[in-house]
Amino acid sequence: MLLDVFGSQEALDAMSAVHPIGRIGRPEEIADAVAWLFSDRSSYYTGQSLTLDGGLTAQRPYVMQSASDKLVQNVLDEKW
Repeated sequence: MLLDVFGSQEALDAMSAVHPIGRIGRPEEIADAVAWLFSDRSSYYTGQSLTLDGGLTAQRPYVMQSASDKLVQNVLDEKW
């Protein structure tokens, strides 16, 4: 399933490499959080966002510039 999202094993490996816990989350980990939210155990949890990313947004990950971004930058750098 994740290969369908990322397109290749190399892309999946690259995303895993910048992730704080060194891997992409599993579907059952998301399902566990959803089950908890719908349970009585989350009754005191109100009005908050639940970020399920293993800490990815808590850090400033190294992000490689995409080819399209490079093309745009090259165009912007040109003296027209």
